[in-house]
Amino acid sequence: MDVLGVMVMAAEQDQVVDVRCTAIGKIGVFFSDDGIEDPDAHYKAAVAAGAPKRARKMAELDKQTRTELEADVLRTLIGHLHKRSDVQNIDLMNLAGFCRNCLSKWYVAAAREKGLEVSMDEARQQIYGMSYDEWKAKYQKETTPEQQEAFRKVMSDPGLTT
Repeated sequence: MDVLGVMVMAAEQDQVVDVRCTAIGKIGVFFSDDGIEDPDAHYKAAVAAGAPKRARKMAELDKQTRTELEADVLRTLIGHLHKRSDVQNIDLMNLAGFCRNCLSKWYVAAAREKGLEVSMDEARQQIYGMSYDEWKAKYQKETTPEQQEAFRKVMSDPGLTT
């Protein structure tokens, strides 16, 4: 029986099933039906018995780890925006209330808070993956009247932008 089958069978019998990938190609499966109410008790017992530790919960993260995770998320967002050069800044503003230029401004502001001097051009290089002028020449399209009107609405509502 495969792991999914084991999980379904256990669920039908009101058993707690915990499946963790311990290494590529290895799956650990732990069962319990002893009525322990502490949801981590089985995990703690499994770790004490030599099972691999699981990832920490968000509430358990220290400030440094949380900052590293946030930095990873930002790098992923920036990388995604590098790949999606077809998405225009005005469309980002109209839908989300921020764009690549906003990210660049936030980059400059964050650097300034740390006592670092980063120019807008340097920040845009990081966010756009190239100079702003080069990005505009390669990817920026003329805005439509509809985009401009939507932009005016977004910009007139302080709750929609940062």
